[in-house]
Amino acid sequence: MLLADLAETSALVAATRSRLAKKALLVDLLRRAAHDEVPVVARYLGGELRQRRTGLGWRSLASLPDPAGAPTLEVLDVDARFEHMAALAGPGSSTARAALARDLFGAATAPEQRLLVGLVTGELRQGALDALLLDAVADLRRDVAATRLPLPLPGAAEATELRRRLLDQLDDHLLPRLRELSAPAVVVVAGSTGAGKSTLVNTLLGEEVSPAGVLRPTTREPVLVHHPADAELLESHPLTEILRVVEHAAVPRGLTLVDAPDLDSLLASNRATAHRLLEAADLWLFLTTAARYGDALPWDALVRAAERGTSVAMVLNRVPPEAMAEVRVDLMGRLRARGLAAVPLFLVDDLGPHEGLLAPDAVAPVRRWLAMVAGPDRARSVILRTQRGTLRTLQPWVSELADAVQAQVDARRDLEELVD
Repeated sequence: MLLADLAETSALVAATRSRLAKKALLVDLLRRAAHDEVPVVARYLGGELRQRRTGLGWRSLASLPDPAGAPTLEVLDVDARFEHMAALAGPGSSTARAALARDLFGAATAPEQRLLVGLVTGELRQGALDALLLDAVADLRRDVAATRLPLPLPGAAEATELRRRLLDQLDDHLLPRLRELSAPAVVVVAGSTGAGKSTLVNTLLGEEVSPAGVLRPTTREPVLVHHPADAELLESHPLTEILRVVEHAAVPRGLTLVDAPDLDSLLASNRATAHRLLEAADLWLFLTTAARYGDALPWDALVRAAERGTSVAMVLNRVPPEAMAEVRVDLMGRLRARGLAAVPLFLVDDLGPHEGLLAPDAVAPVRRWLAMVAGPDRARSVILRTQRGTLRTLQPWVSELADAVQAQVDARRDLEELVD
């Protein structure tokens, strides 16, 4: 199959608002694809390459060669070229990768170049799979909700907890996102007791909207803060039913800030809400302190985010100025050792005992970073990355739950045979 056929279908499905028309175009293209082409075609229609990393980015695509006059690229040839780029490593790899990219884009027509740029940058919203994906996820949610595990078999309790987590993931993150793709990205500020989450949120906003307590649990009432112009997009979001909602013009448009309960709260209900909010997040802003960053809790949370594919950043609070350099080096080494070297890291000075907000310049780097993340292209990238990661985690979760259901069926059959 020519890449031009896929590019044409992509443009057609993006241009039509009819769900039935989108499905018809998608089915027609997949039927025309050869058996070995279907996995690649399906991934491209979903807006992503088969390779997780190619080494290409916006800078690599800043200056494209003139497009080809006629289509010649085949889908499997394009996939093989990206595979070659992804495999390059060591000295000279950047130059070699750039040459391969120039050859590929030079052989592509203008519509094919637009498709390839979208695939490389992760900015491609096909529209082709949105309706199908929403239907499939809604069907999955219905089936998971109907699942019952009545027999006290080994692993049944764990499977019941997995079912709850799966429903939270579907209800609070995937389904709301698929139903309203333009909704603001949900940024959950999470961390341990007394880390300063509420103080950070209040300082970012320039006033107290989430009271910071001194008694445990310190964050007593989780708060969701959004820009007034985003109110309509959040009207039907399920998080608005369990959080206190505040409108504030200091929140960048395209983001919501959620001040979550403590992950290690003494109250089980608070811990459950905190973990539920993390399942709903597009981006985790994890907060810990210089005195506690070696604890297991921060690293368990960060590794969990990485496994799920969630975008994450880390704020280290109350760092003694004289230890700033030493702590940064140590923390960066710990992040690298866990494959988290790309996680944005922010350090906040220890200001000693104080009440109220921090000085604005203490959180200025975090504020600038959030404003950058809120940009249309960057926010969409964060949302899509987390959405893709969430979809990847569904498969093993669903498989594990299905195995538990099958064990229940087998046990019931054995019991019926004994009775007979």
